[in-house]
This record gives sequence, structure tokens and C-alpha cells, in this order.
Amino acid sequence: MSDEATVCDQCGGAVTRSTPAQSMPPVPPSAPQPLPDEPGQRPAASSVSTARPEPVEEELQAGRAATFQLPDLRNKKLWVVAGAAAVVVALVAVVGVVVVTRGEEAPGPKATVRAFFDALRSRDATKALAHVEDEGGSLGWSPPSEVLLSDKALDSKWYKPPKNVQLGDPVQAKDGDGVVVNVTYTVAGETVTKPLRLYLEEGDEEAGTPDRWLLSRWEEQGVTGTLYLTITAPEYEINGVAFTTKETQQAVQAEQMVVVGAFPGTYRVGVPKGPLVTAEPRRVGVLTNEDGQELTIPTELKKSGVTGVRRQVKAYVDKCAAQKVLDPQIDGRECPFTSYGSVEGADEDQRLISWTVQEYPKFDVELTEAESGGVYVSPGGEREDQGVVDLKYTANDGFTRKEVHPSQTQRFSIEGPVAVKNGKITWTPRT
Repeated sequence: MSDEATVCDQCGGAVTRSTPAQSMPPVPPSAPQPLPDEPGQRPAASSVSTARPEPVEEELQAGRAATFQLPDLRNKKLWVVAGAAAVVVALVAVVGVVVVTRGEEAPGPKATVRAFFDALRSRDATKALAHVEDEGGSLGWSPPSEVLLSDKALDSKWYKPPKNVQLGDPVQAKDGDGVVVNVTYTVAGETVTKPLRLYLEEGDEEAGTPDRWLLSRWEEQGVTGTLYLTITAPEYEINGVAFTTKETQQAVQAEQMVVVGAFPGTYRVGVPKGPLVTAEPRRVGVLTNEDGQELTIPTELKKSGVTGVRRQVKAYVDKCAAQKVLDPQIDGRECPFTSYGSVEGADEDQRLISWTVQEYPKFDVELTEAESGGVYVSPGGEREDQGVVDLKYTANDGFTRKEVHPSQTQRFSIEGPVAVKNGKITWTPRT
């Protein structure tokens, strides 16, 4: 967009993109004037002659009344000439219409705003975005937050577009950069009036693209709003669009919150249906150029999900104890108890190794910060919360070579994140 002033006939003043414009007195509207000899328009009164054609000189001299002969309708040559003339006139008229159409100005800012809200009412995010300034290929968010600015989010049965939309007349922005249209609408039962800023984007004459007015993107008078969510679940969804909490969190005033951009309207926020976490869905309204709508989603673990996690932990401990080695491992991961390198007897003679679980460890399954996976198995903090395992084996004494039957008692604890994969709860031990 150039720094040259562009006249907005709907605003009554000069509009610039980068240079503040001087305030201009309002121009009263006037009826459009037809172009001279414009096809389809009657000539101006001052240019129409009402005088009769002059009689031929010979007739005047003879003192006779002037007469005018009609062409001979039987003359075929005259018909051909007349038809050709009519075709020429028609072509001129068509060319004139094309020229006038080619020279039409871009739809005004008010029409752009109306088209944007019409697109929201039609639940068509693609059309809505076509009326929004798109600098850098994004509306100010990095994926996945931008997913909410999509047809899938708007086409959801839970999305309610703004109602009772009323538009004011465009006026020049106070800083001279673009124009502002005040819009009154209702979202979630609340009626508000919000300013929306627009800029005139110059077209490309060679490419045949016209000028157009675009709504500003994410800024003080932008067309989008923001949701700030406090949620402890590893995943959440808005209007059925799933998000990963960890990927959408940002530091907001030293607190980790989910930050999501959205079009104006009403949304449904909750967590996906699953075997582990549940939450009561909440409805929230988003306004244009809103500083931010904060919302806390209380989440809790399902009892059946916690029971499933506890079963997995017990099965893991039992599987470790079933190993007939001093350093048991599961899938290449060390178990929480081992005695390798700290037992009596020669390594090559160690045999009849057995592990016996005397007490299983106590632990909590809890919702945590997203960095920890959202759901975590946390070990108890007291000594008595630890598990107890006995080790017995047979070996030959390294000096006497006599058979010995040493034993050990160890304490251990377990921990690790819990996730849902393919609809199933999966606990991953961390050692």
C-alpha cells in the first residue's frame, strides 16, 4: 500500500496507511452525476437542441415551406447501411459499459464489514478470512491455535455467530491510518459496540486485481478475540476441534495458560471424551478486539481411569519381579529395583535368582502441569510409602567356593506420566 492519500468517499476524508492524514471537513453526500454521453443516460438539458433543422437554401429562396423527405423503405442499400450503423452503436454501448464497469471503485469498508459478518453467519471461515488482512501468512498465532479459525470450528453445532449486527458509517481513524467502522452486535446475550479498523489494499492493474478494503488482523481494533484458558487436562477441545494443552500454552503473567485466537461468537470448551479425564463443558463468548476472555475448566480424573492406572503399575512391578536376573529390565528399561554388582558370590556362579514383592509402593494418580504430561503417577513422600522386595539367590563364595544363599531386602518407588493412546490408557514408568 502506498503512502499516497486515498480518498474514501464513504468516509469523507483522506485515508493513508502509513502517514497520518490531516482532518478533512465532512463532504455532504450528493446525487451521482451521469457521465457526458454515457450510454444509457439522457444528454444534459443544456446540450439538447430544440431547433428544427434548417430548410434547404433552394426551398427558402423559392418561398416555399421547407419539406423533409423520408428515406425510401424499399431501398435495400439504405437498410444495409442502417443495420450496420445500429451494430456500431451497439458495440459502442457495450464497450462503454465495459469501460464503466472496469473503472468501478472497490466496495466500501462498510460492505467489507457486512460481508465478514455474513460469512460468520454462514459458518464459512474461508470467506471470513478473505476479508481480513493477512500479513505474514498468519493472523498472529502459530499452529495449532490457528486451527480454531477454520471451517471445522465454525461449522460446529456449538458455534453461535453474532446476532443483531448493526453497522455505523466509516470514519477516518484518529491516527490517520485507515478507517474505523463501529459495529454493534450480540454475543452470548451481551450486546456490545466495537470499533473495527480497515485498510485499503491497492490492487494490481497489470494483474487485473482491484483495490479492496480489508479488516485489520490481531491488534487493538482487530476483528479477532482471544481466549485464555486455565486447564489441567492434557487435551481439550473447542467446538469439537482438539488441541494439545502443552503445545498451546504460553506464559501469561508468570502463569501457564492456554491462549487461543477466535472469531467473534459463542463457543463450547471442554475435554475430549476418553477413559481418563472428564470435565463439565463450558460455553464462552468471544468478542472482536477483546483483551481476552479468561476461563477455567475444572477437570477431574475418572475413577475407572485411576483404577486402570493402578492395575498397570501393579502388573509392571510383578513383571519386573518375575525376571530371574539381578538387574531386571522391561523393554530395555531398568526396573525400579536391582542388585547387579552389589551381591555376594562370583558373577558366573549366581543362580536360582528370585525376587519377591513384600509390599507394593503407594502412589498418587493426579492431574499436573502439561509439561509433566497432564496426568502423572507420583510416588509417596514418606518412607513407609515405598515398596519392599526381597532378593534370594544361590552362588559360590568367591574365596571358599562354597555354596551360599544370600538374600537382600530393598525399598523402591515408582513414577511416570499417563497418557491416552488410541483410546487406551498408557502409563510409562520413569526410572
